[in-house]
Order: sequence, then structure tokens, then C-alpha cells
Amino acid sequence: MKATAFEAGGFTWDVTLNLAAAKRIENTDFSSLTEHQISMFHPDMETIHELLLDTAVIAGVIWAVIRPEAEKRKVGHFSEELTEDQRADGWVGFDEVMTTPVIGKAKSAMWEAMADFFQLAGISMRPLVAIFQQMQREMDQTMERVTPEVMEGFATRISQELEKLEASQPA
Repeated sequence: MKATAFEAGGFTWDVTLNLAAAKRIENTDFSSLTEHQISMFHPDMETIHELLLDTAVIAGVIWAVIRPEAEKRKVGHFSEELTEDQRADGWVGFDEVMTTPVIGKAKSAMWEAMADFFQLAGISMRPLVAIFQQMQREMDQTMERVTPEVMEGFATRISQELEKLEASQPA
């Protein structure tokens, strides 16, 4: 698989940046995610910083890149935005297929695509991408070691603490 691709929801998604994808990013309203204008044509350090560190922003950018292909595959942006007719026709939300393991792979693929695209503008992101990809791999490996039993234990403890908190509140 290409370094700029990831698998989610039974499909391979290619996030290679071309002029059309960069234009879709430019025309997308990210104001609910960031106060900065996201631009692949005129990237500034704030944008690069957010694209490396903010999962919500990078997920929004990924959606802008793959949207035309996603809609052909009956994948909408958010599941709650799908109509009953779309659901009946087999549509799913992109948010439903972006599971925790997939998010790391998707971010890595998008970072690769940005590094390729920004290289054309003389911005070398390769060293940053390598650091963030290593960090993501280590995070993924750590998450793989967390067993369902451990998660259930945490969930039980959280529930118990919530019950204690609720019981301590005045009626």
C-alpha cells in the first residue's frame, strides 16, 4: 500500500494531495475546529503545528481530501447527518469507520501526503513526519497491549466512582 493511503471501512483511501484536493481543503470551513485558515497553498507554522498535533483538524483535512471518492462509496461525513434514505441505501458515516487504530494510520498517511506536497514549496517536513510517525507507532503498540479486561476494569472503577459522586450529591 502507498504511504499516502490507509484502510478503513473496507476501503483503501488515498490522501495524496493534488491541486484539486488542496483546493477542496482551501474551500472547506474548518472554523468549528480551528481559528486558523487551513491552506496547503500557503501553509504557515500555525497550520503545520495544528496538522501535526490536532487530531480533529487532521481528520477534517482528510475528509476534505477523500470526500468525492467517499461519496461514490456511500460514505458520508458524520453519521448523524445521514438521511433515513441514505441509511436504507447502505450509507455509513466516515466517523463510524475511523476507529482508534485507523486514526493513527490515517494521520500518518496524511502527514506523508503533506510532506510530499509541501516539498514542492520548499518546506521540508520529512524530519517532523518521521518523529510523529514514530510517536504514533509507539502509541499504537501501547494501545494494542491494553486488553479488554484492563479496559473493563477501568470502566468498572469509573462507574463506581461516578456512583459515589452521585450518592454524595444533595437530593
